[in-house]
Amino acid sequence: MPLRLRDYWYIAANARDLRSHPLQRTILGEDVVLFRDDTNKPAALRDRCAHRNMRLSLGKVHDGCIECPYHGWTYSRDGACVAVPSFADDRAACAIS
Repeated sequence: MPLRLRDYWYIAANARDLRSHPLQRTILGEDVVLFRDDTNKPAALRDRCAHRNMRLSLGKVHDGCIECPYHGWTYSRDGACVAVPSFADDRAACAIS
């Protein structure tokens, strides 16, 4: 059975390094953004906005979600798009997979 590196856990950051600002890391060639949600739990998503592929790590954490710096699309800790500022009723229209 071949060794599959994606089947293992990796340390992405020390807890003390993960504060109020998002962190960018590359793990096994994949760009990841790390941040804390509104309950202070760590979260990790692909480091890209589904809208324009902007790095989410360049954005900010707001109410436990990460906001893209380009158009403000906002994602929860599970990758669900929870706000799109250009939609009048703030309905979500995307998800990161």
